[in-house]
Amino acid sequence: MAQVWLQASVFGMASKGKSKAVKKVEVSEIVDLSEGKDDANPYVFSEEILKSLLKKGYCVIDGGLSEVALGEILGEVKQFHDVGRFERPPDEVVEGLLGPGGSVRIVTVEPEAQEDDNSPIGRLDRKMLDMAGNMEVLSQQYFGFDLSTRSPSYLLEAGAGTEMPPAALDAKGCMSWLNIFQWHRFMCIFFLGPASGTLELQPLDDVSGTHSIPTRPGLCIVVRADVLAHRFSAGSPSYTLSSFFMQVNSDAEMRRKQTNFPPVPVAQSLDRWFSNSMREMRETIETQEQLEALAGREVTRLTNHMYHRGQQIAIRGCACRFGAQSSTEACMQTVLFSGCDAAECIPFMRWDNELYFRTEPQDGYMVRDTYTCSHGTFIEGIELFDHKFFGLSVNETRGMDPSQRTMLETCYETCYNSGFRKPTLMRSHMGVYTGGPAGELEWTWVPKSAESGALASTSGSPAILSNRISYTFGMNGPNYLMDMESASSLLAFQQAVDCCLPQRPQADSAIALGVDSILHPQVYMRLCWAGLMSTRGRCMSFDHTADGYIRGEGCGGVHVNPLLNEVDGEFIMDDRLPIIGIASGAYCNNSGKTASLTAPSGNMDQELIAGALKRAEISPLDVECIDPHASGSLLNDAVEVTALVKSYRAHGLAGEEMLGMSAVKSIYGNCKPAAGILAVLKTLISTAFGHMISSAHLMRVNPHMLLDDVPSFFASDHVPDRMNSAFYGISAKGIGGSNAHAIVWGKVDSKRVSEHASVLIREPISYWPGGGGELEDDAAPNRNYTIVGSWCSWSDPQPMEQESKGVYGYKVVLGEHAFERFQIWLDGDLNKVLHPKCADGPNDTPVYGPDKSADSESMHWMINGQPQYVALFDRGSTDALAVVEKDLQWVQVNKKDAGSPGDVYHIQLCVNGQYRLVTWEKVTEGSEGVLVPARGSVPVGKYYVTGSWNDWSYTEMTADASSEGLFYAEVQLMRESGGTFNIVRDQDERQTIYPQVPYANADDVAVLGPDEHGRAYYWWLTGKPGDRVRIELRRVSEEGSVSMKMAWQRLGSEKLSAEQLHAASRSQFYIVGTLGRWKKRHKMAWNGTCFVFEYALRIGNTESFQILMDGDWNLMLYPLAEDGAKGSAMKGPDEFGQGKYWTIGQSQDERSGRFEVQLHCWQGRPAKLTWVRK
Repeated sequence: MAQVWLQASVFGMASKGKSKAVKKVEVSEIVDLSEGKDDANPYVFSEEILKSLLKKGYCVIDGGLSEVALGEILGEVKQFHDVGRFERPPDEVVEGLLGPGGSVRIVTVEPEAQEDDNSPIGRLDRKMLDMAGNMEVLSQQYFGFDLSTRSPSYLLEAGAGTEMPPAALDAKGCMSWLNIFQWHRFMCIFFLGPASGTLELQPLDDVSGTHSIPTRPGLCIVVRADVLAHRFSAGSPSYTLSSFFMQVNSDAEMRRKQTNFPPVPVAQSLDRWFSNSMREMRETIETQEQLEALAGREVTRLTNHMYHRGQQIAIRGCACRFGAQSSTEACMQTVLFSGCDAAECIPFMRWDNELYFRTEPQDGYMVRDTYTCSHGTFIEGIELFDHKFFGLSVNETRGMDPSQRTMLETCYETCYNSGFRKPTLMRSHMGVYTGGPAGELEWTWVPKSAESGALASTSGSPAILSNRISYTFGMNGPNYLMDMESASSLLAFQQAVDCCLPQRPQADSAIALGVDSILHPQVYMRLCWAGLMSTRGRCMSFDHTADGYIRGEGCGGVHVNPLLNEVDGEFIMDDRLPIIGIASGAYCNNSGKTASLTAPSGNMDQELIAGALKRAEISPLDVECIDPHASGSLLNDAVEVTALVKSYRAHGLAGEEMLGMSAVKSIYGNCKPAAGILAVLKTLISTAFGHMISSAHLMRVNPHMLLDDVPSFFASDHVPDRMNSAFYGISAKGIGGSNAHAIVWGKVDSKRVSEHASVLIREPISYWPGGGGELEDDAAPNRNYTIVGSWCSWSDPQPMEQESKGVYGYKVVLGEHAFERFQIWLDGDLNKVLHPKCADGPNDTPVYGPDKSADSESMHWMINGQPQYVALFDRGSTDALAVVEKDLQWVQVNKKDAGSPGDVYHIQLCVNGQYRLVTWEKVTEGSEGVLVPARGSVPVGKYYVTGSWNDWSYTEMTADASSEGLFYAEVQLMRESGGTFNIVRDQDERQTIYPQVPYANADDVAVLGPDEHGRAYYWWLTGKPGDRVRIELRRVSEEGSVSMKMAWQRLGSEKLSAEQLHAASRSQFYIVGTLGRWKKRHKMAWNGTCFVFEYALRIGNTESFQILMDGDWNLMLYPLAEDGAKGSAMKGPDEFGQGKYWTIGQSQDERSGRFEVQLHCWQGRPAKLTWVRK
């Protein structure tokens, strides 16, 4: 039963040393848990396993297998021998199993065996599955990762030689083993016999010793396989059944962001073998079909991503100007991933929309002067241009087509982002390929002034678009303008890629650009006449309500050049320039003779994609996402999408080979000549972030698309890519049948997306029995280890007794609250503190330090004898979001450590080389059959009231002789607002008793503590000055738990003197800081003008402080920044002053002497703080 829990915490640390050792133990010493005895509750049993794994790296379990059960298992093993199922594993993987001696031969147990009740091995395999499932729910809290799955079980033969040759390792098998060894965290091993043997374990470092564990049939050992090398040996044939419990690795987000550990040695060697094998296959195998038949789909996918054979043209940089203020790639990324709708009503700066727009087509002649679509996407500030930067005159700029101006800006930004500057562009052999419009400038009312003269003939000509760029920047490469309607810029991209191919180079590099500007309503009218534009004002790509597109304007560009350059016969990658993607393949064709000039052709679409795939030399299954032309036409979209999925995904393929589709036109509209380059930019952003970008306005899919039994989907949300790199396809079509298709490869940009990084420190083994390494000189005592804790108010360290080599002990009696906290000090020195990683460290946790007391004051171990429970529920039968109390099963998780006041606990500090551990157990008495806890006299502390009426000093509470556990004190209120207070045990602020909520003024609020967390939590007594109040604290013991209750009652009132009443009406202020280790409050005196406090400063010292109003930690006064100087502005009173304080002694004139801190108030409120030398 898989269960969920509510509580668990552990801590760990790793360190290094220099020596090795080998330690052997007897079987009787090694069993940590026994089935049938310790497994009454699966949660507790699994938690004990994980505790042992954290403590020493392994857990030994008596598997509860009888001789009869073992005999049945060995009988089935003999059957495997008889039918020849045993084989010798590949030599490359034996170190990851149980070493050469423990992995002589192997049988992989099929998963179906778990369901076979007649198979003894199947029943044992199911037992390991249950163990993995129970450990899964705890692994995150103990080790920081989730166990999601396990490997198949492996039946391994040991202790016998064989002449059988090892199995040959192929790429498919290597990938399977590599996945196991990369993500395995635990290894569960059942020893089946018939012979006994020895399991040798050693941490994967250079200093720790080997630890040998004798084994016998029926024993189970769970090992941390990711931190321990593990080898098994036996003197005669012996068998083991083992399985690896593996970390979650299936989600793309988690692969990029989840904690990952450095691979173990066997995974590193397999990774090298796999990389070499993939390179060799890619170089020698010609076709994708042959590669997939030999290596399988997964290996083929990885090979095609790692080793490219097709067109290898790198995309070095890009730039854009599109609607929704997408003036940079970062702005476009925000628009795309936020699901922004870039469409807007035609702005008045272009023309008066009300003159031409009609909601419905009009009858008669006037229809030619109207349109039915009033939306589009528009560039902000299209009229702005810096002509001086481009060396153009004012006269020429006045009549220049906005498309030319936008292209000049975009082209230079593209070159700049690719590493070029103006001087390096001059005389460069760079091609310019532009997809541009027919031009709308001639239809506008832009005046052709006399000053423009002959320049007007080029400023508005579309033929000059590409020429203008080469002329302005002095580039000498080929120069083309393509006008193929919506296919223009993708065709320009294809031509730019082709011109850089090493087989037929035409330029060193090239820029592909696309541009379109919306300047005149005439084009809107013509497109609406043709029924191409949407009357709804949106491009509803893929949707069943699609009725056309909206126009979009913008400009985009990409810079490409060869990925590899040949130098002295070798191909070298040019890493001087950035790489944001690779143009793997591009192809173009025409639909030819169809039903009409504008009708689509599904056959030619498939031929188009086949041509692009042939150039890319990849499998169609490698492409993860397509951005089709998808212009919002029900028929055309259906024909195109059907052709795409037929080309990229055959019918009946497995569901994991899904093809995603999304349309950028649904966001930016149809940018016509710039549509193709816009899709390229969107693809580069998608791959950089590892997610398919969703389409907009998709509610219900076009019913004419024939997608039955085809593994494809339309991205209506951002979908993570399968890997950290991806192939994307892009399509564009012209109105006259021109088709273009490109395949682009990209990978996640680690500068913008945090990829998974190796974390060198796993949760370390707390105490390795094999030892190893040495402690630093200052980490060992000169005389002895001493222990100090809450039972002695942290003031009287006692020496620990050496019980054996490296083991030091001390016995503690639990006090009246059934828990005690402690630290270990070297030689009784409070500045040499050994401590756990955090406060209230649990049993079996490693030791940190020595550190100074100020740095480790809140970090201590805690022996908690009170019962601790967790709530479990069955995830298989109950919805976790609708759990009710009756579904919960409460389980005590600390039965072994639970105790009562007066129980004796034996604390041990274990030191073995560099490894140190603190552990404890309850001391028992009596015979082996009847053990009872040893008892001692219960130490009872004293309780003190500390509050605002006694300047936060301590007023001892009196124990009520007539009622056990009752303490009381009588106090007198001195303030108009009443008073706030805490209870402190033994005048130790680390043993504060406080309410669950701050300023509790009711006695039914839960009481917490004693601990150090109650500094800002007070009870609040309401009353008037002079009221006398009796405060009562009652300690209650119920069913082994100790709790407290607080109550108070008003006894009467006494009249205060005039002086006392005057003092009660004024706030008091207290200094806290380094003088009292940020604990003790020092009251500031009133001198008639201000509140003052005096500091004595030695040479070279500083004093830091804050001020508490009325001594309340929720009313802090503090400077704006850390280490505030004299005169720094003051903030507060509030609770937000942590880490901000004033510091005296920072300046040269404050190096030493006596200083008076002065707090000035205005109308009773703090106003200014300063200090003066006395």
